[in-house]
Amino acid sequence: MRPFQVKLLAAALSILFGLGIISVSLFSASQPFVSNLPSATKTSFYFGSRILPDHILYPVVMVFDRLYLLSLPKDKRTPMEVQYAFDRMRSAEELLDGKNNPELALATLKKSQRYLLLAGNQTLENPKDNVESCEYMRWAMRAHIKDTSRLIEKFPPQYQSAVSELLNESRIMYKQLTDSSKTLSALN
Repeated sequence: MRPFQVKLLAAALSILFGLGIISVSLFSASQPFVSNLPSATKTSFYFGSRILPDHILYPVVMVFDRLYLLSLPKDKRTPMEVQYAFDRMRSAEELLDGKNNPELALATLKKSQRYLLLAGNQTLENPKDNVESCEYMRWAMRAHIKDTSRLIEKFPPQYQSAVSELLNESRIMYKQLTDSSKTLSALN
């Protein structure tokens, strides 16, 4: 073999090896892990629409979302967490309506609420005498409560109590944000 052919063969083998590693990584990332949240019962590989939690590449999207969020300065994270919360809310609704997968929809709704509660807690911990940030979070919590209240009827009866618990937690956060906003308004 000539040196050029050896280099070409080595490059081809390197590319195949790299693709193999990526394939194994994606396959491993889509496998269920031990947690109290339900895992996807099946994954699909569709294009041309939103990537929902049942998509095979969803774990990759979640990793990029998390990395992007961690790369932001703390004062810029809250709006992004709110956006992620409402993205997950839309995904939960699509899983209920289009995919008829209430178990995965509930897990996605819990993730949605987790992002919103995280943003709310950050606002309460560091209000910076900023009425505007408290009002923004109040608006987001109110919209999330409204959307969750609308979704609760779409869930089968066995899941409605879990959604009701999420609503109660959101209402508690909304009240805390309202109290904080009133306190800040009184100070200004």
